[in-house]
Amino acid sequence: MTRSLALWIAALAVALGAMVAAFHSRFDDSRLLTPQDYMEYWSAGRALLNGQNPYDGATMADWQRGPLAPMVDDPANLDPIMMWNPPWALPFAAVAGACHWRVGQILWLVMNVGSVVASAVLLWKIFGGPKEKAWLAVLLGFAFAPTVFLFLMGQISGLPVLGLVGFLWNVRKQRFALAGICAALTAIKPHLFALFAVVLVLEALLGQKVWRSVLAGGIALAAFSALPLLWNPHVWTQYRAAMAGEGTGPHHTIYDWVNPTLGYWLRWQLPGAPFRAMFAPLLLAVPCTIAYWWVRRATWDWTSESPKLVLASILVAPYGAWGFDLVALLLPVLQATVWLTRDDRPWLHVGLAIAYSAVNAVAISLLGFANSMCQLWLTLCLAALYGTVAIASQWKPFPVHREATA
Repeated sequence: MTRSLALWIAALAVALGAMVAAFHSRFDDSRLLTPQDYMEYWSAGRALLNGQNPYDGATMADWQRGPLAPMVDDPANLDPIMMWNPPWALPFAAVAGACHWRVGQILWLVMNVGSVVASAVLLWKIFGGPKEKAWLAVLLGFAFAPTVFLFLMGQISGLPVLGLVGFLWNVRKQRFALAGICAALTAIKPHLFALFAVVLVLEALLGQKVWRSVLAGGIALAAFSALPLLWNPHVWTQYRAAMAGEGTGPHHTIYDWVNPTLGYWLRWQLPGAPFRAMFAPLLLAVPCTIAYWWVRRATWDWTSESPKLVLASILVAPYGAWGFDLVALLLPVLQATVWLTRDDRPWLHVGLAIAYSAVNAVAISLLGFANSMCQLWLTLCLAALYGTVAIASQWKPFPVHREATA
């Protein structure tokens, strides 16, 4: 362990200790440091460890009623916060569920903070950013509106992003099995990384570069999927039933969500608002992605192409892609930032910095308003800024870093 890492760990431990000491008298009061979406993971993990159905509204309400009682007018009629991630996400929820809900909340926050910091630092190295400016990656990571949303809501989105970054890092190091295990974490939110998964399979089957990653990732995913069966052998059947709209207790299903996606917008332009219409942008994007990969297959570069895949995947996601999910856009944000470090035009730096700051400030200022996480404009603005930097970078050719391949 390096001295700097030890200092970071010590500082974090002191900060957590100070937090506990300052708020110990209100440790069980959910009105302080409101758990938000974290509660869905804690209660799902709690239900699983007790052999119950983590996808059942009545079961989730029973577990959430105690912690959330100070926040609601009628705890008896609590509308539960549901976890809709596939069962292979349950092992992570079970870690939180094994603890008192507040202890689990603190650990969950540490996980998300660690995921963002590690992702930012590794991405800076992956994209070839100057070492003396590595602090900029961490600063941008914390100042990123989706990161703020992630920390406040207590979502799980930091983990799949760290998995994707771990994949890129290990592919560069030719550690393909470890890369596959990391890539398996993106399946926690598969709808956000669909195009990445398509190219990964194509590379394994036809490119013959990362087949060991796919194999290792499949094994890891199978292990994550099988582990919940130790407590509840029917959990996969229960998940499928919940996704079909079955179950007990009041709760919102995937068919009721408001989504900041192009597919959701398309759905409500059609007579009857058919749910399947939300998948149309993704279905159109898949053959385009395959064609894009086919043209570039001989020189495919995961380092330079992954930010584009992530951005495209989120743009065509059928559902989800809420504010906290956009933390995945750290990939294109940091890639574009590295491009700018190689550019000596101050006016370009200042203009883009103002635009980027304004977009994030507006997004954060909307917190507290209804549907503040449903911000399609935020994705579109970040995509526009990324495109602007990409075009501007073509005015001056920059050296492209390529990872080693098998």
